[in-house]
Amino acid sequence: MKPILSTKKQKRVAGFTLVETLIALSIFTLSLLGLVVISSQGISGTNFARDQLMASYLAQEGIEYVRAIRDSEYIADPAISFEQIFSVTHPLGNCANKNCGIAYSGGQLKTKKCLNNICEVLYRDSQGYYNYTALGNTGFTRTVRIDLADPGNNQLSADEVRVTSTVSWNVGLSTKSVTLTENLFGWQ
Repeated sequence: MKPILSTKKQKRVAGFTLVETLIALSIFTLSLLGLVVISSQGISGTNFARDQLMASYLAQEGIEYVRAIRDSEYIADPAISFEQIFSVTHPLGNCANKNCGIAYSGGQLKTKKCLNNICEVLYRDSQGYYNYTALGNTGFTRTVRIDLADPGNNQLSADEVRVTSTVSWNVGLSTKSVTLTENLFGWQ
């Protein structure tokens, strides 16, 4: 036969069960909150890695564009000199010793002057090319700089240029960037 509990003891037992339930719910809530925080950090890390990889590709593409323009100038006019390709009368002159934009637009490679060393944001067109025509804003900005040989500076030879391609994008309140540099030579 079970002993009959007094009313006072019954209330104490019922109250103790409610406290246990509240503690269990608190622990469960904190566990879920931890999982949400870890998941959001994983997602933001994945997004940053995606953007950094895309910026690396766009920076390499900037260097490849300079190489393609140089080579197409050589093919179009075999008599052209290396210095003429990077003079102000040729497409790469916009980038000589200053920042410029460079993209594939309208079926051809084009360079674009940057104002105060700030270039326009790249857009993605319907064919997947990144250029300066406003369609889908990517948030990436690419600047290309071509450093020419300087007689007072022995770092570059007369038939050599240094191409620096920098791609920047915003992450929250900070700006991130990827910079690639390559030396190109007058191979003709």
